[in-house]
Amino acid sequence: MFINIIEYLEKVTLKNNAEKTAVIDENSEMDFLTLTKEAKKVATIIFSTKDFINRPIAVFLPKGVQSVIANLGITTVVIFI
Repeated sequence: MFINIIEYLEKVTLKNNAEKTAVIDENSEMDFLTLTKEAKKVATIIFSTKDFINRPIAVFLPKGVQSVIANLGITTVVIFI
């Protein structure tokens, strides 16, 4: 049983579908492996600020690949603190 979306992404989706397209918008597309790597970069940046606990993290982006990366990065941080 999986506890959260990040655990499912890493243990199931990447294992079975790493090279498949995860997100598409009008300007770009990204596979699951790249999406996970980019989300971890965002999570690392947020985590390195050390001033994010109990504070809102706003995402002001148009719907698309970048907003999915940002939301997964934030989710990663929230889950692992």
